[in-house]
Amino acid sequence: MEEIFFEQEQIVTVLTDQPVNGGLLDYVISENSINLGQFVEVPIGGRSCIGVVWDKGSTKINRIKLKRVSRTIDIPFMSNDLRKFLIEVARYTVNPLNKVFKLSLGAIDFKNPPRGKKVYKVGNLELRSITPKRKKVLALLSNFPNRFFTMKQLTSSLDVGAGLINELVSLGNIETHFSHHSTPYQTCKGIFSETLSKNQKLASEQLCKLVSLSKYNTILLRGVTGSGKTEVYLDAISQAIVMRKQILVLVPEIALSIDFVKRVINRYQVKPGEWHSGVQGMERFRLYNAVAKNDVQIVIGARSALFLPFADLGLIIVDEEHDGSYKQEDGVCYNARDMAVMRASILGAQVILASATPSLETWVNVQNGKYRRIDLKERYGDAVLPDIEVVNLREQKIPKGSFISPSLRDEITLRIKHRQQSLLFLNRRGYAPITICQICGFQIGCKICDARLVQHRFKNKLMCHQCGQSENIPSVCPNCCTNGNLKAVGPGVEKIADECQNLFPDARIEILSSDSLEDVSQVEDTFSRLASGEIDIIIGTQIVSKGHNFPNITLVGIIDADLGLQGSDLRAAEKTFQSLRQVSGRAGRHKKVGKALIQTYSPNHPVILAISEGNDDAFWALEANARRKAKSPPYGKMVAFVLTGPNEKILFDIGRKLVGIWLRSYQIDARIFGPALAPVGKIRDRFRVRMLIKCNKTKDIQPKIRKWLSSVSLPRSVKILVDVDPQNFF
Repeated sequence: MEEIFFEQEQIVTVLTDQPVNGGLLDYVISENSINLGQFVEVPIGGRSCIGVVWDKGSTKINRIKLKRVSRTIDIPFMSNDLRKFLIEVARYTVNPLNKVFKLSLGAIDFKNPPRGKKVYKVGNLELRSITPKRKKVLALLSNFPNRFFTMKQLTSSLDVGAGLINELVSLGNIETHFSHHSTPYQTCKGIFSETLSKNQKLASEQLCKLVSLSKYNTILLRGVTGSGKTEVYLDAISQAIVMRKQILVLVPEIALSIDFVKRVINRYQVKPGEWHSGVQGMERFRLYNAVAKNDVQIVIGARSALFLPFADLGLIIVDEEHDGSYKQEDGVCYNARDMAVMRASILGAQVILASATPSLETWVNVQNGKYRRIDLKERYGDAVLPDIEVVNLREQKIPKGSFISPSLRDEITLRIKHRQQSLLFLNRRGYAPITICQICGFQIGCKICDARLVQHRFKNKLMCHQCGQSENIPSVCPNCCTNGNLKAVGPGVEKIADECQNLFPDARIEILSSDSLEDVSQVEDTFSRLASGEIDIIIGTQIVSKGHNFPNITLVGIIDADLGLQGSDLRAAEKTFQSLRQVSGRAGRHKKVGKALIQTYSPNHPVILAISEGNDDAFWALEANARRKAKSPPYGKMVAFVLTGPNEKILFDIGRKLVGIWLRSYQIDARIFGPALAPVGKIRDRFRVRMLIKCNKTKDIQPKIRKWLSSVSLPRSVKILVDVDPQNFF
């Protein structure tokens, strides 16, 4: 880290997370020396903010007019590599540096860091009023005068209540402290698998060789579902451990991190660091510091873990690299897969992109020789890929209001008879997407969003999946006031569960969706019961398609394969193919032969044909050709813009003004579309107007976009979201 020596009271430029001047402001500092990357506390307006010393300040500014740095913060300095990464992310995503800097803070209040867990030790042993229980507590503490105890340890081991402990605290007989230092993260040895198949062993050797080179590479590890990709890249982790490098494993869901943490513990006998929304408070603060000090080797996390201050990061693994959860859709819009490649290229590190169904972007980068590719074409051990059967819903008669075909019903019955599990997939939460009045045709919508309310019958609520607001399910139509004529239209997972309960009254049925799994412990409990065979039929949304290994699931039923193919999303076919291929792969993961039934009204659609015939490369080639002709990503570049505000007319006026400026000044560089009202035209009482820029993939359009956006001053009530490489167009 570069150290700058100053005479007293020199000027430094500090980057904060505040929007003033992009976060870069000059301050006077009284220190004799200061480091670039050192964290400081500075005043802005009437507030105190966290910042990092970014550069030498301007010598042209009169220091008398500047405020002073309040104090330095005792946390590890920001490395030059991380500073470069933040600059590149800001440049690529066309965001001010202060917003990207905020991502690197990890939602930690460094001005008032968490105090840690409250612990207790012996205090003053003089006690006027002694009771048997008080005597018992003090006897234990005095036997271990230098040991700290938690409240739970004291109450459970001594069989006393918390009230008694607090009484002794108030009397001064017990001291309270805050544990700032939890058990340190343990180091581990690189342990290589001894149970790999021949195909896995070859892949492992290739990966380990690339990791040992200590220079930037991106490798696609492509393996069919059940081929043992995880076991192979654990060997790559072992190679990085041997080289004393840090490793980051990105996973798209908390549920996947639970399983992977267990696998790491089983292999290395060491608990890795975890970074996701379920990690809060002191543990988050502890991991941040451990990462920066190189005190933790393996971190498993969600996309935000990419911004942690690693001291010596040598390997990044992006598991299920195709997954849409890696795309941040608000604030700073970024794709963690692409930013992982960017960070690795800055560090000279390795990236492993693991997937059975890679994104088209990755597929094209492999075809162009930009990324390497390693294949696992067979399932591990005795397991074989499931048989795929297409159920043509035009030919099979399903009773009105039902969604399970006779073929699927018979297969589920067979699984119940043989005590095997069935998984039913429908990527639609709740009971029904629409609640409609059969008299006047009114569809109940959200009062503050341009969206229908989704019926969640198990909670007896109508919920908006845009803003999260909910209300009770009414019995009277809000429009025509007739009673008893509201009908739930279309299936959600709850409706499928009801149908299964009617068809299979003795079956044990469970729903897996983001609504039913509210925290990490609940996710772990449900997956544990699923793995132990306590559930006969699992009905789930997208969450069930991602990387889970349930040995007793021998049947997968896809309720509505056509659902994802509807709409104008340019990635609709790709997303549907990935989803259906992944969920089909949950069947027959061990010795038991699996089967997947795909219910569809379009049996000849390229997506359905590719899955049923097992011809993945033919689908990718077809999809790539269609995108190439349309000059769409990954053969073209798109940048989306969403103007939001309380007044629709003002948004359109601003949009038309911006389009006019683009056409006059930048039309030669790229085409612009819009402004147009977004498909979801209002969220939380704020209207949404979209624009889109489309250009050649090789064109560095971001600097021109930044200049273009700065040419228009926005009212305070209007915000603009910039989304480079958009995944969704809602």
